[in-house]
Amino acid sequence: MIRSLVNGEPRDQVSVLDRGLQFGDGLFETIAVTGGHPCLWDYHMQRLQSGCERLGITSPDVCLLKQEALELIADRSEAVLKITVTRGISERGYKPDPYESPTRILALFDWDGPDSDTLKIAVSPRRLGHNSDLAGIKHLNRLEQVLARAACPEDVDEALMLDHRGHVIEGMMSNLFCQEGQRLYTPSLQRCGVAGVVRALILEIAKEQG
Repeated sequence: MIRSLVNGEPRDQVSVLDRGLQFGDGLFETIAVTGGHPCLWDYHMQRLQSGCERLGITSPDVCLLKQEALELIADRSEAVLKITVTRGISERGYKPDPYESPTRILALFDWDGPDSDTLKIAVSPRRLGHNSDLAGIKHLNRLEQVLARAACPEDVDEALMLDHRGHVIEGMMSNLFCQEGQRLYTPSLQRCGVAGVVRALILEIAKEQG
């Protein structure tokens, strides 16, 4: 069962003129809900606000998002919450209107909890393009991941994504770490890739522990 709010109202539709639909002009966060609470909320909000700032989209009020999120979660213990923010509604044409009112969409999906720790992994034949202006942001233009998923055999759970130089950047749905002795390595996301919230948490803990 899916529950959803659009700009605070119980709805499951947006305008055909929404720039998220027309141009992928927006961002999203996918948040695990466990024990009735959205996990790593502050990290998700920091990334959402940072992404909005980089794209020039007015960020929604974090307190309002939390209120709406808890309203949707209600009595659900385990679920997946997806928050989408678009630049709003406009006519044809790429040029953003500085006075546009952003659209915020919250949707709650069924979830049975974390998947198995054992994953079947492949290397995707699709390559990530370099774009430092969008690198790290979880924007709505996810066609690289869509094509990567379509190219994967059905029994593959995750795929390693490489850039056009053949450098490993991330998983199709995750970030990567390599441990060598007491040192952790993770690919640079300065040119492409998504900066995950768990990645941020791991880096923070690793720095604290030296």
